[in-house]
Amino acid sequence: LSECLFFFVLLFLHMAEPSADLKTFLVYLQRKFDKCVNAVATELLPKYTESNPVDDDYLSLWALYHQATRGDARDAPEDHAEKEKEYSAWTSLAGLSQERAMGEYIKHAQTLIAVDFTEEDFDRAVAEITTLYLPTLTEASTTTDYYELYGLYKQATAGDLPTTEPEDDTDESKKKLESWAVRLGMPKQEAMLLYTRRASQVLQALA
Repeated sequence: LSECLFFFVLLFLHMAEPSADLKTFLVYLQRKFDKCVNAVATELLPKYTESNPVDDDYLSLWALYHQATRGDARDAPEDHAEKEKEYSAWTSLAGLSQERAMGEYIKHAQTLIAVDFTEEDFDRAVAEITTLYLPTLTEASTTTDYYELYGLYKQATAGDLPTTEPEDDTDESKKKLESWAVRLGMPKQEAMLLYTRRASQVLQALA
């Protein structure tokens, strides 16, 4: 969701008679938010255990969810002592509208999990890297970005590096194989998603 859409919402939220377009947008926003909440609950939250404590991503999502569903934090909840970090993150969002909090939650969730990711997104990223990034490279300018993208691409399209993969003595070939080998066991769908995200970052750096 672009910043322009959020400004559109903020501009009309206080109108006495919201337009049909605004109502449609808010319905879409709520549905998208609900979808992301469900995806986070099933794909992300189970990863947080006593051996894998909460991090900044968890705190951001927790705070944005509460801001989106309850508004500004007021009275500390009974379990405040156990959720001090979470409550602090929530109170830091004071003044953020619930609609804006929904949008921020959606954006943050989509950077962490594949909410609406498709193979077409991966194919598009591959095409953009091939036409916009690779032509800018020279032997001297090849960077870790190149090898990271190579490893993710191979994992996404071919799976694990075969044990019979022939070795090559060149430094470039060794780095390529190393980048592919470290993805061992990574599902192809996850590799596609990571490739697409990394490609987006690389292309933004070129702009």
